[in-house]
Amino acid sequence: MDASLTLHFKEKFLTMREQLLLGIEQAKLTGEEVTLSAKDDLKDDVDWTIQGAEEALSYKLAGRSTFLLKKIDESLFKISRGSFGICDDCGQDMAISRLMARPMARLCLECKELEERSEIHIPYDRRSHTLGNTTSQVIAS
Repeated sequence: MDASLTLHFKEKFLTMREQLLLGIEQAKLTGEEVTLSAKDDLKDDVDWTIQGAEEALSYKLAGRSTFLLKKIDESLFKISRGSFGICDDCGQDMAISRLMARPMARLCLECKELEERSEIHIPYDRRSHTLGNTTSQVIAS
């Protein structure tokens, strides 16, 4: 991959990282404001249910943001090592179209398709990236 394209992706990742961190910080502030302004003694069951659902959604979104931040940091690390755009499995250069569509991709399209095809017919345990929960899932063909 040429230097100008690598620089393009580095700038893209740094921008994404900055926006993500800003969003996380704003979400924390908004959550604190809601908690501080709420009158707990005036809430009924519906209010408590809504608050619980909102908190669960906040935790899930925060988990996803953390996971995305990790992927961005991994991509920036690969750029610094000079291995960005190289498939983790086969070691071949990934197509630019693949990186444009999914900049944080670890696998080239062929290896990703092979990975997905191998998962279709077997039951497997899937670990949630956001909450750390393990769920058993069987994929039907």
